[in-house]
Amino acid sequence: MRTPVRAGDLDDAAFAEWVSGVEKPLAGPDQSQKPQWALWTDSTKPGHSGCKFGDTNTPGERHLRIGFKNPVAVGSVFTGGGGRLSVLKPEAVYPGRLDHDDDWLEAERLENGVVSHGEVQPKEVAVWVLPPGTRTRALRFSHLAEASDAAYAGHLEGAFITEERWSNAAAGARAGAEAHPRNAGLINNGRRDTFEEWDNISSDNREPAEEPEISAAHPQRLILTWPAPVRIEALNLLGAGFSSMEVQRYTGPQDGHPLNAGDADWQKVGSFTDLQNGYPVPLWPNPVHFAQPAVTRALRLVMTSPTSEAGHSHLKGRTRG
Repeated sequence: MRTPVRAGDLDDAAFAEWVSGVEKPLAGPDQSQKPQWALWTDSTKPGHSGCKFGDTNTPGERHLRIGFKNPVAVGSVFTGGGGRLSVLKPEAVYPGRLDHDDDWLEAERLENGVVSHGEVQPKEVAVWVLPPGTRTRALRFSHLAEASDAAYAGHLEGAFITEERWSNAAAGARAGAEAHPRNAGLINNGRRDTFEEWDNISSDNREPAEEPEISAAHPQRLILTWPAPVRIEALNLLGAGFSSMEVQRYTGPQDGHPLNAGDADWQKVGSFTDLQNGYPVPLWPNPVHFAQPAVTRALRLVMTSPTSEAGHSHLKGRTRG
């Protein structure tokens, strides 16, 4: 997935936090003290732990700023955690006053089907959208810590900027699966479930030893169903748990249910390979763009190969494809 952010655009001098009325620089010599530890660029990926900000014993507002040496086109921002998002207005003096809301333009996201400016919580993933043509020199992430919170710091686990404007239609779909359908809701629950993503293969719920590995001859299928037809131009699979798939759209009768549909009721949209789980990076996008938009009540993802174990030693022998 392409991002308009170049590694050389990141401004270490503008990388800062604000809490209790004080702005503090965050950049340091360690890799984890750089803005690219939390933000994707065209040549770097984030670290495994993201960036905490405002880690004090005092509740209240805290902010994180990531600045750019040149304006960056921002249509959407995919985030893991991070709180609220706003971007520096073109007329504001760079790098922007973190405690002055007038310097910043709020991003929007869909939350339970409603446009929202609400915080993205830790382990939650979201798609923020900016007005068409937005260009900015800084991102601001904000977290309001309540006195009753167990910890007061904000935490940006990862972020990815796109010039395209995305919408999270998956949140309005009902997920289904052939194998272990009771866990299908993990597909589109809007959370980064870490090791809970593998709940369908827990130690007390293993597949029989003779179960064949996922392949084109032995695929597994996932289905997303909407109450009414939707227009889908692309999918972005965050941390995909498989390596290749065929996407199909439902073409069956409107009074039928896609979960009960036969193969004749599905039409191929496209085949896609090189999908990655990205472990241990918290936010790993896998965009797939359709040759033509699909207007349909349901999409079926036919998984044809298991995820790769090459990315990290923790995956060796544990993907159970």
